[in-house]
Amino acid sequence: EQGVKPGASLTLVKEPVAAKAGSYEYGHKSYPEDRYSEWFELELLPDMTCNFYHVTAGPGRCGTESTTSKEKQKQGHWSAAAGPKVVISWDGEGSKVFDLDTRKFVPR
Repeated sequence: EQGVKPGASLTLVKEPVAAKAGSYEYGHKSYPEDRYSEWFELELLPDMTCNFYHVTAGPGRCGTESTTSKEKQKQGHWSAAAGPKVVISWDGEGSKVFDLDTRKFVPR
């Protein structure tokens, strides 16, 4: 006999998502009147280093060709924390926790 019997209860267990290397965008802002957008990007590299970028895109109010600019603001190292969180240690600065689910820096 297979399957779930009538009246049985099931429990769903959600495993925490492990942090992994990749690029995580957040803080998107759009300025339609200026034909311009900007956001931030946190790049987690497999060698446990990381980069923080400010990205802008669009032709601008007077432009005719769309361009994208990606300016590195900081670099450092990262390590996995509980669940979908990573601890970022910026070179020359303290460390911060970044939640990959909410795409925000959170208190430790």
